[in-house]
Amino acid sequence: ALAFVGDSITAGGASSYPGLVVHGLKTKGIRVKPVYAGIPGNKSSDMLLRLDRVLMTEPDFLFLSVGVNDVWHTDPTAKLGVFKPSPGMGVELEHYKIYVPQILDRCKAAGTTVIMSTFTQITEDPEHRLNKKAVAYNDFLRAQAKQRNLPIALLNEAAFAKIAELKAERGEGTKNVLSSDGVHPGSRGLPTMAKGVLAAMGFSEAERAAAEQER
Repeated sequence: ALAFVGDSITAGGASSYPGLVVHGLKTKGIRVKPVYAGIPGNKSSDMLLRLDRVLMTEPDFLFLSVGVNDVWHTDPTAKLGVFKPSPGMGVELEHYKIYVPQILDRCKAAGTTVIMSTFTQITEDPEHRLNKKAVAYNDFLRAQAKQRNLPIALLNEAAFAKIAELKAERGEGTKNVLSSDGVHPGSRGLPTMAKGVLAAMGFSEAERAAAEQER
């Protein structure tokens, strides 16, 4: 089984990027039993609290997407789409650095291999204060992956590369091109995420493109 643990971006399950990943694996003849475990609004602290329930499904692999809400919810002035965080909702970096390793340790103890990821954009402006704040969180995720020898999907990098490419192509200035509200990926953002996950699983660029064509 392959579990997908995350927040609202993951919560769409089969109709979000996890479904595209499962489809991509199928194009290479790899059939997995997906465990969709995304819950809207979740932060690292929430995912740690409910991790045992996910591990009871005995996943061989667990894809972890954690960080967007940890950072976004630290800023009560940041209304994106319909949601505005309340003070004290987020997870500051020093606590994130405690919760994420605990998640990774518990998975290892359960014999589950974690596929990590850097987390996607918080507004499509790379200079936005929340994206600036996210840099240290994503740096920590990359360092953990390296230290523990775990695969990591570089989804933050993929998102901003795609945003730059689409904006240059379409001249769409400040308009959101990957997401509806700056955070939740749309029809362009979801395949970008799925291809990033498949890349971390060892798919070549040609295989990722083929998986997208076969949908």
